[in-house]
Amino acid sequence: MINLQEMSPALGVGMGDLQLAASREINRLMREFDGDLQKMELHLITRMHDLELISEDEVGTLSKISEIGFASANDQIKPEKAYLQVRQIYDEMLASGKSSPVALVSASSAAGSYVAIEDDHGEPTIVYKKKGSNNWEGKLASYGAVIGTVIGGAGGGLLGGAIGGIVGATVDACTDGNGGGSPT
Repeated sequence: MINLQEMSPALGVGMGDLQLAASREINRLMREFDGDLQKMELHLITRMHDLELISEDEVGTLSKISEIGFASANDQIKPEKAYLQVRQIYDEMLASGKSSPVALVSASSAAGSYVAIEDDHGEPTIVYKKKGSNNWEGKLASYGAVIGTVIGGAGGGLLGGAIGGIVGATVDACTDGNGGGSPT
C-alpha cells in the first residue's frame, strides 16, 4: 500500500514537472555517456539500487532484461526469442511475490517493448518496437522512478516510474522508432 504521508512532498508536484525533470535528466545523461544508451541504462538501474528502490538481485535481473533488449535491437537475437526470455523473467518476478514495485514497473515496460504483428505473409510474429529508437519508454520509466523517489519516497518512485514509462512510450510512438531525438 502506498503511504500518502510518505508521498506528501510529491503530491504538490505536477505531472508535467516530473516529465520535464525526467527528460532533462535523461538528456544530461546522454551527454555524460556520449550517447551510449546501454551504459546509460545500466547507470539508471544502479541509481535505482542506490536509492533502495530495487535489490541487488533485481539489479542483475533488470540488467539481464536490458542486455536482451539491446541484443534484440542489434539483431543478435531474434525478437521472438528475446520476448520469451524477457517474459519468462518478468513472470518469475511476478510469481515470486518478492520483487519491488519499481523493479516490476521496469520489467513490465521492457516486456511491453515487444509487439505481436502479422508478417508480410499474414503470419503472426513478434517485433521489438524499440529497434532503431532511443527507447524513451525504458529510460523515462527508470529515471521517473529515480526522480519520484527523491521527491516522494518509495510511493513517489512507483508513481514516477509508471508516469515516465507512459510518457516515454508516447515519445517512442511519436518518433515512430526512427531515433527521434529527445523529448525536450
